[in-house]
Amino acid sequence: MKHQSILVVVVVLLFIVSHSSLSQAMNISVISPSIYNSDSSAMDQSLGISGYTIEDFEDSVLQPGLSITQVGLFGGPDENPITITSNPHTWTDEPQWYGWDGQRRLVNMPDNTYRYRTIFNLPENVISFGIGLSEIGVPYGVYVNGNMLVNDLDVYPEYTLNHSGRNAYILINSNASEHIGSVEFRQQNIARFIDGMSYDHLAFEVVPEPATLLLLGLGAAVIARKR
Repeated sequence: MKHQSILVVVVVLLFIVSHSSLSQAMNISVISPSIYNSDSSAMDQSLGISGYTIEDFEDSVLQPGLSITQVGLFGGPDENPITITSNPHTWTDEPQWYGWDGQRRLVNMPDNTYRYRTIFNLPENVISFGIGLSEIGVPYGVYVNGNMLVNDLDVYPEYTLNHSGRNAYILINSNASEHIGSVEFRQQNIARFIDGMSYDHLAFEVVPEPATLLLLGLGAAVIARKR
């Protein structure tokens, strides 16, 4: 009977995990650019992202399941979308104090024209997302799964509005009941111009599929029964 109870608990927990997508609880942490460390491993430890999958934009291949959409000119928010799945447009000819790792970083200029919306489309089952921002000199908002999370990052005291350096490292976490499918950074006012800015050291954490959890749970129940 004890072993049956363990199995029932495992199945109930898995049902909750797989049916809790109605929740939309997300939280954001804005971390001062002073956290930057040329030793990426040490920086990851300080940020709490050790063990995450990292996209450093140092080569032309993106992490599996990751794509980037840059969209929006003066004609409208959805104008001229460009989706990047490989060979991301990066800059290497700027001072190193703009970047968060290595020599390269992604910019919001996929075809030599600035876009004021950059959307990171993530793999399945992401529960935590991080990215370093640089060169933002205008109000920027953050959207998760298409919903506004922050209207203007400048309201955070840790955020530095800085057109010539790092702004902040952004961490977004779900409560694991809703996965992070997309994260968008959007310039909120384009009346005069579209600002150039860059992204670097993208990090994300993935949880296993419910079916995988079920197998793990069943395995644990079998081991408990044998013991």
